[in-house]
Amino acid sequence: LLRAEFKNAGFREQERKITYALKRRETELFYEFCALSLSGVLPCIYGALNTVLFDWTVHYGMSPGRMFVSVGFILILFAVLYDLCSHYSESSGLVVVVQNGMEENRPKWLRNYMLDPKMPNAVGVSTWSEYPIRSSHIEASTYLEKVWRVLKREWVLFWVAFVFSLMSAFNIKFRDVDFGRWIRLLTTTEYDIRATGWARTLSGVQALACVYLVALGIASYFLRPFE
Repeated sequence: LLRAEFKNAGFREQERKITYALKRRETELFYEFCALSLSGVLPCIYGALNTVLFDWTVHYGMSPGRMFVSVGFILILFAVLYDLCSHYSESSGLVVVVQNGMEENRPKWLRNYMLDPKMPNAVGVSTWSEYPIRSSHIEASTYLEKVWRVLKREWVLFWVAFVFSLMSAFNIKFRDVDFGRWIRLLTTTEYDIRATGWARTLSGVQALACVYLVALGIASYFLRPFE
């Protein structure tokens, strides 16, 4: 009743706080039933899903802006995972894809960390080559020079991992709105960055998670999904 009165009076913030209190108490009851083992494991599952999917993300609609924090955290986390693949995995990681005969389109700032191309893949009438991105061994005459080169290498590898993480986060388009394609158009030459092996699976998981968070944030701001 109190929430309905706030809603009719136009006090949206107070209405969201009441909704949060109700949903938070509902989740606490799930945990209490779980502790008493009265209904099996279902209350435990419901409580955990509500906490992770709705409370940690947007506080049951009370804080839709938390969506941006969650997406930012996912961007950094998956960038670190892609970066680790470039260092420690031989079967998975990131590759730069360019069309045969257009090798000059490879980004200059990344060429020192590209391996020889894999077997070209024929796609229709075009042929593309994939250049795996891997951490390279650093040799230098002095200690300071080696430190500088190592720092430069780590920055380059993390930057390309972050760029791919940004592309993966918005890889699923909404109708004609394709943020991933817009990001690809920011490059000065025509090339693409793709994932192979487990990194490809991580990219899919990241895309789904970010689409869910964006949709939940928009719904929480404009609608009332938890009433």
